[in-house]
Amino acid sequence: MTFMPEKVTIYSVGLLGGSLGLALKNSGFKGKITGLSSPSAIETAKRLGCIDEGFTYESLQDVIKDTDLLFLCSPISVILETLKKLSTMELPEGLLITDVGSTKQKIVEAAAFLPPHVYFCGGHPMAGSEKSGPSTSDPYLFQNAIYVLSPPSGSNGYVENSFAAFLENYLGCRTLLLEPSIHDRIVATVSHVPHLLAVALVCLAETMEEKNPGTLTLAAGGFRDMTRIASAPYPMWHDIFLTNKAAID
Repeated sequence: MTFMPEKVTIYSVGLLGGSLGLALKNSGFKGKITGLSSPSAIETAKRLGCIDEGFTYESLQDVIKDTDLLFLCSPISVILETLKKLSTMELPEGLLITDVGSTKQKIVEAAAFLPPHVYFCGGHPMAGSEKSGPSTSDPYLFQNAIYVLSPPSGSNGYVENSFAAFLENYLGCRTLLLEPSIHDRIVATVSHVPHLLAVALVCLAETMEEKNPGTLTLAAGGFRDMTRIASAPYPMWHDIFLTNKAAID
């Protein structure tokens, strides 16, 4: 039987959070989608149809009381802080909490302090963009993408299998179960180190531009393709490197 929440709450309605909301609506999800974010992000997300209703972050305790599925879509440091807050709140029986953070070990460790009557399943959709904000939301962002699930136990039970089926049905993604530590080692190789190389290449080109004016003028498609990800938001990548330093080193 597929997991079927009646109310989904998205904490931080940016690119990923907004795309989750649009993807659910686009594929026929009939439940209510609530967003928690900044006032400007809520206004944009409602206008674009990403969410049905929205509130500021301070409303988490009130909103969570009747939530069935909570997506944490903030930068990793905020996800960790939010999990700490949630561990002290009154949470509904059977609530499923998940996240979209690019590292998993530290997040899963923080989730261990949640009360035993709620479920946590770490998540990482291997999809995104160097862009940010709800205005960049894309209902097809997750289609055919790998969506990693990392439950604390490292193995899948009924809840994990049911949640995976829900994601595949409504997002069009392909789920993959990975232990948190294994996930972090893999993404260090295929995602985090490539970002560092892209930033290093941009810095090198800027230095060469100072010594040899015209360097950046000659930068063509290959350079753009290799450095596109270097423009991704710094706060997000700061948190990634901070929480996955061992694997990256």
